[in-house]
Amino acid sequence: MKQFFHIIILLLAAVLAGCVLLLGMSRIFFRPAEKIDEGVEGKYFSVLGDSLTAYEGYTIAGLSAYYHPENVSLDSMWWSVAARETGMIPCVINGGGGTGVTELLADAGVPTAGNSERCEYLHTEEQMPDVIFVLLGGNDVIQEVSEDIIENAYEEMLERIKQTYPEAEVYACTYYRLPGDLREPMIRLNDVIREAANNTGVDCIDIEDCAISSGNPQEYFMDYDAETGLGVHVNQEGQEIMGEAIASSFLEIRNSR
Repeated sequence: MKQFFHIIILLLAAVLAGCVLLLGMSRIFFRPAEKIDEGVEGKYFSVLGDSLTAYEGYTIAGLSAYYHPENVSLDSMWWSVAARETGMIPCVINGGGGTGVTELLADAGVPTAGNSERCEYLHTEEQMPDVIFVLLGGNDVIQEVSEDIIENAYEEMLERIKQTYPEAEVYACTYYRLPGDLREPMIRLNDVIREAANNTGVDCIDIEDCAISSGNPQEYFMDYDAETGLGVHVNQEGQEIMGEAIASSFLEIRNSR
């Protein structure tokens, strides 16, 4: 009889631990935030992005994740921070390492270009997004795709997103400035993103001047190489800065209407 009660106690402890774990996970997206805007609180948002968005377990099938629990906590990913800052709820996080606005991974077995059917994978069977953030184009620049091709593809992507999700607010996001030889090409990419957003009637969330661009890459880039002066992927602090900057710009745009 004692052994029976011992087993019951162990089972109850396991169930309780599971409940605590679930509650801890829910805090990622639902704990109170200082900047919550009642106009967007509870709305669902989706993201279309590259490796800066891709987190282990939060990509669509066939795409790789750059970030994982060993290098950045889920709670610190930019879209997780943006969720807390705005009170919105993530719907689909469609990030993928190495992906771009154009098709850069032809052998992936799935469409990876932002202007392909991939940009239509931003909803679930139960939920359509109210807001869509797009953060793509960096890999196109790294792969030396011409600016004209990027801009045309970007406009195609935004128009396709608008047609697929006519009720959603769509926002095109610029990038922080990169160090080294990629600095100027990425600044020009941001101009392309602003122009594409303007041409398609989409709001632009501009984070080019956020703290990551301050000129101290050792502080914010986890892959910074002092010899080459290159760096692309921000660390945990950089992800948090991205999330705060995107959320702040998003709320400012909405409040200015």
